[in-house]
Amino acid sequence: MKRIFLLTWLLVSLCSVVFAIEETLEEMIESGESVVSGEEQVEETKAPSFRFETLKAKVIEAGNPYDSEDEMQGKYQDLRIFINDHDIKTTYNTTASLTYYIDTTNYAKPYKVGDKVFVYTTFQDNQLVSAEVVYRNSTSYIILLFFIFVLTVVLIGGVKGIKSIIGLFITVLLIFEVMIPGIIKGKNPLMLTIVISILTIILTFLIIGGFKKKSYAAMIGTCGGIIVSGILALVFGNLFSLSGMCEETGTITVLAGVAKGFDFRGILFSGIIIGALGACMDVGMSLSSALFELKDENPEITTPRLIKAGMNIGRDMIGTMTNTLILAYVGGAVLTILLQVLGGLSIEKIINQEIISEEILRSIAGSIGLVLTIPITAISSGLMMGKKQKKGRESYER
Repeated sequence: MKRIFLLTWLLVSLCSVVFAIEETLEEMIESGESVVSGEEQVEETKAPSFRFETLKAKVIEAGNPYDSEDEMQGKYQDLRIFINDHDIKTTYNTTASLTYYIDTTNYAKPYKVGDKVFVYTTFQDNQLVSAEVVYRNSTSYIILLFFIFVLTVVLIGGVKGIKSIIGLFITVLLIFEVMIPGIIKGKNPLMLTIVISILTIILTFLIIGGFKKKSYAAMIGTCGGIIVSGILALVFGNLFSLSGMCEETGTITVLAGVAKGFDFRGILFSGIIIGALGACMDVGMSLSSALFELKDENPEITTPRLIKAGMNIGRDMIGTMTNTLILAYVGGAVLTILLQVLGGLSIEKIINQEIISEEILRSIAGSIGLVLTIPITAISSGLMMGKKQKKGRESYER
């Protein structure tokens, strides 16, 4: 247990040092770029300076929703908000739209006094000139939900639950502090995701299972499944001629100019690997642990028998786990599929639209990787834990 916490502490400390050095270098670069000649500084001060930020705010006055008088026939609501974020503290009157247009008109829940929101602000020469409510601030509820999740895992799982939370923390840390910043800096998304996934698998299994054969077998099986998913995503993504520019990424490109240099196809493949990672880890560790317990109960079990037992256990997992993975992706695309069907499109035309083709590739490539995790884990466990069968002697049949 001490080795696990020491490993976790060293990893977090190393990441903190790397991020600190990175921030220091960026500050030095920025400070160096800000040194310009006096003539250039004079020219810059002549033009107005604009700044755009998304800030936290709170509704302090809320009017009744009303219908617009234009042909769009939307609903609006007049709000008075108090912006309190960083060093900015000010009140502002704004109008929030409560209308969504998707062929039919839908209305959002009206705001009320005390609601926390995010506002998209425009500053001209450090003076607030506009503020538009963009979405609600549900941070406190998200934290509450996460707290309930952690409490449930710890109460039910005990020490294993605590280890799983540590593994989850490391996974989130690697994704948000290493993978995403690396993609933003222009690193290859696919290769970066594979490295991060393998590192996540190793650290998580060492924390949960310890330095044991069942952890090593689970690592081999899960890494094999993930690599297969990545290869299938790459091959069939090219055969499908996917660009990676579905509706969500297109919106990002409009909102963030820096996204124009992104490798969207690589990001698509990375998302497929990350999506399959959790399910493959689940199957790999579950199967390896089951075979470890079987070996513990029957030390004389041979390698062939252990592999056969692993395959039998794995076949029972396939039906539920593949359904879980595919249904998870289908659930995320239900609205899109529904709208396409209502539009009168045939199944063939629907599945060939890129946003649907992406979900098909995600679910099937992930499911194939998940299924292949089973034989790889079973064989690895059998070779590591099973007893070699002696010639001329009948192996013990359980």
